[in-house]
Amino acid sequence: MGEPENFIGRIKELEFLYNWADNIRKKISRSIAFLGRRKIGKSLILERLYNIIYSEQKGLIPFYYEFSEGMRTGKEFFEDFVCRFYLQAAGYYTRDSSLNRRAVDLQSKVDFLLLLSQFETIDFPHKNKIISDLNDCIHMLKRNKSPYEYVIAATATPRGFATTPGVEEKIVQMIDEFQYLNMYIDAGVEDKPCKAYMSTAEMKVSPLIITGSLMGVVSEELMRWLPHRFDEFIVPKMDEQESIHMTMNYGKIYSHSITPETASYIVHITNNVPGRIIDMLSPKFGKTLISNDAEADQALEYEVAKGTIKRDWNEYLFLAMKAVNHINMRRMTWFLCRHEGQWYYPRDIKNALSLELDDDKLREELELLHKYDLIEERDGRYGGVFDRTLKKC
Repeated sequence: MGEPENFIGRIKELEFLYNWADNIRKKISRSIAFLGRRKIGKSLILERLYNIIYSEQKGLIPFYYEFSEGMRTGKEFFEDFVCRFYLQAAGYYTRDSSLNRRAVDLQSKVDFLLLLSQFETIDFPHKNKIISDLNDCIHMLKRNKSPYEYVIAATATPRGFATTPGVEEKIVQMIDEFQYLNMYIDAGVEDKPCKAYMSTAEMKVSPLIITGSLMGVVSEELMRWLPHRFDEFIVPKMDEQESIHMTMNYGKIYSHSITPETASYIVHITNNVPGRIIDMLSPKFGKTLISNDAEADQALEYEVAKGTIKRDWNEYLFLAMKAVNHINMRRMTWFLCRHEGQWYYPRDIKNALSLELDDDKLREELELLHKYDLIEERDGRYGGVFDRTLKKC
């Protein structure tokens, strides 16, 4: 997964996750939620962990699955999830990493018949078990079960394989963008399909590490629908020196002429957030190459005006405003993020922006913005998130 040579830093986080994964072989690891705000580098850390586990081949099968936006039926999710799991299992056994790359690529088409046809031509351990399971899945698709039953069957597949007699390998499940499970998988009468993990999350032969770009949403869903199933860990900002090293590395990759001093400035204006550093350095038509601080400012202006950073924030606001569509939510977000580092009681925000909202409605909207990771909350006061790029908006 990904390009290993591009991964810089995060030594402490990787050591923690590597030890967690290694303890799965002893069946003593619990499922964990690895939570952090947008662009903090969660997916990159998972990619690196995946590559390490795959390359070591010490009896741990890495399985990565990313929930995506866009509605899908329980049946569609069932076929997609199971196929991508068995592709990665086959890739582990055969050492054919192209199977793994295909499995983690959301643009790659997968289905049961395609997998059966491909697996018939190659040999690997437990092939008969996997082919038998795929045939059973095809028969299950033909039956009109409730959508939620397909979700349960899909999420139970990794643990089912790991508990098969004769299978000695354990499964490391890495589930990304977990919040989209409830948002976009149609499970029929069950509107919280994440409940399918209630018992699966406790299995010591196939525990999960879940992440999500909506930290507040994921944390709330775990508390309400999967209580005591996951230990939560917060991903911190990147170490400053690691961030500078990363900036120099990506600057070279993208043909910038960045000095250590300019790299330090880029790290400052992005607040050590890896994804924001990459946003600034990624080449786009009409965007200047960076060789000094002034050109770094120009690149940032491009991103917040019409680039990835602008799209990111509009997307997060859209998700929050789907729940409560109110123009004041955008105004409050910009106000607090421009004044990042300062904390305001609701009445202070109301006065500063001359909002015509009653106090209950104001608190409701502020809590929603906090849930969707657009603002911070501390002891009843609210402040901007640590994304310093918004100061340029």
